[in-house]
Amino acid sequence: MKNKLKYIPLLGALMLTGCLDLQPLSEIGEGDFYQNGSQVNVGVIACYNGLHGPLDSEWMMTDLRTDVSRLSSRSSQTPVNKALRALDERTVGPGETQVYTYWKNCYHNIARCNTILRESTLAVVEEEGTRNQYQGEALFIRSYHYFNLVRLYGPLFMVTERISADEARKYNKTSVDNVYAQIISDLKLIVDNELLPEVYPESQTGRATLWAAKTLLAKVYLTRGELAEAKKLLENVKTSSGHKLLPDFAEIFSINNEMNEEIIFAVRYRANNAGMGNPFGNYFAALNSGSSILNGDGQGQNYPTVTLMNAYIANETDTRKDATVAEGYMDELTGYVEDYYVTKFLAPVTLKNDGEKDFLVLRYADVILMLAEIENEQGNTGTALNYLNEIRRRAGIREIEANEISNKYDMRLAIEHERFLEFAYENHRFFDLVRTGRYKEVMDEHYVTEQLQYSTRLFYYDSGDLVTKPVEEWQLLLPIPTTEIDINPHITQNPGY
Repeated sequence: MKNKLKYIPLLGALMLTGCLDLQPLSEIGEGDFYQNGSQVNVGVIACYNGLHGPLDSEWMMTDLRTDVSRLSSRSSQTPVNKALRALDERTVGPGETQVYTYWKNCYHNIARCNTILRESTLAVVEEEGTRNQYQGEALFIRSYHYFNLVRLYGPLFMVTERISADEARKYNKTSVDNVYAQIISDLKLIVDNELLPEVYPESQTGRATLWAAKTLLAKVYLTRGELAEAKKLLENVKTSSGHKLLPDFAEIFSINNEMNEEIIFAVRYRANNAGMGNPFGNYFAALNSGSSILNGDGQGQNYPTVTLMNAYIANETDTRKDATVAEGYMDELTGYVEDYYVTKFLAPVTLKNDGEKDFLVLRYADVILMLAEIENEQGNTGTALNYLNEIRRRAGIREIEANEISNKYDMRLAIEHERFLEFAYENHRFFDLVRTGRYKEVMDEHYVTEQLQYSTRLFYYDSGDLVTKPVEEWQLLLPIPTTEIDINPHITQNPGY
C-alpha cells in the first residue's frame, strides 16, 4: 500500500501528493497528518526518499558545468540534449526545464522536512530520544538541500515551516548570509544537543548520524571560510567516529559493501523495488552501447572529459581510474569500441534505470582532504601534505615529496587536483572550484584545451563563441526559474539573466 503524505510546495498553488512504498499503514490525511510515532517515522523515511528527485538532475547543475563532464553527442536536438548543452556551454536561461526541476524537487522535500519539524508532529512521538532523532534527521536533510540550493542559486526562499499557497506567493528571497546562518543554526542544534545517534541498529543503517551532521556542518564552515570551526569538527570525526579509508578504492562503491566504514552519509537506492533504483548506471553508460555495458543501453550523459581522462592516464597505477571511468567497451558484433563513459555507478540491472548502488554524499576521504585544505591555509603545509599523501597512497600513486611543494599556492593546487580525481562524478567539482575562487580560471582554460584535444579524437568539440567565451562572474549562479517569477512577480531574477 502506498502512504500518501500531502504537502504544499513553496510557490505552487496546487496541493501535491508525495508517495513512497513502505510498510503498510493507513493513508495519512492532509488535515490530521500524524497521529503516532510510527506515522512520523514513515514521514521521515519519505524525506530520505525525497533525496532521489534532486539527485536525478544534480549532476547537471554541478559536474556538467565543470571540467569533469561534458555532453557526448553535441549534434542531437532532443529536448534533453538541448538542456544539457545549455548547462555545458553556460547558455542556460530561467525557462530551462532542468533548472526548475532541480529547484522544485529540493523544495518539495524541504516541505516534507518542515512538516516533520512542526511542533504538533513531533509531539506525537512519545519517547524523547526517538523524537530528537526525527527532529535531527529532518533538520539534517533540510540543511543539506539549502546548502546545495544557496551555492547554486544564491539568495533564495528560506522556508522553515509549512506555509499556505497565498503566503508562498508573497514570499521574498533571503540573503545568502542569512541562508547560511539558518543552515549553521540548524546543524549546530543537532550537534550541540546530540539529536542524532552516532550509530544505528543494522536495520536502520543509512539514516543520518551525528557524524554526518558534524561533517556537513564542517563543510558549511569551510565554504564560509570559518576554518577553525571546521577543523575542530573534522578532527573530531577523524579521531572518534570510527570512519576510515578503505584499502581498495573500488570497494567503497561496491553493492556488496554498502554503507561501509568510509561512507558517512549516502542516499540509498534499492533495485527491483518499484521506482527506488539508481538510474545513473544507464544514464552514464556509453551511448548506443546496447547491452554491452549493462542491460537497457546507455545514454552517454555525464561524459568524461579529456582533461579528466588524461589526468588519470598520467598516473598509470591510479586505482581510481577503472573504478570511475572507462575508455571503451567490448561489443559482441563489432569488437572493441573506443568511447569514454562513467563506471562509478555501474552495477548489474534487470530493469533499465533500476540499479542498486547508493549515491555517496559524505565520505571519510572528504574529511581528510578538507583537513588538508584547512591545514594548508593555516600555514601548516607539512601536515597538509601528510593528509594529501594518505589519499594518494590509497590510490596507488606515488607520494608527493616536501621539496615539490614550494608554497601554500602549490599545495592548494595539489589538493584541488586530488579532489578532482578522488570525487569525480560525486558532484563535488563545481562546489570545490567556486569555494576556492578558481572556477573562472580553471574553466576558461578547460574550454580551450578540451576543444584542441577533441579535434584529434572521436568526438570533435566545436569551437564557437558560446564555448570559448570567458566565464563571467554572474554565470556561477543559476537563474531563478521563470515558473517562480510568474507566480510571484515581486521576485528579482539573478543578475545576467
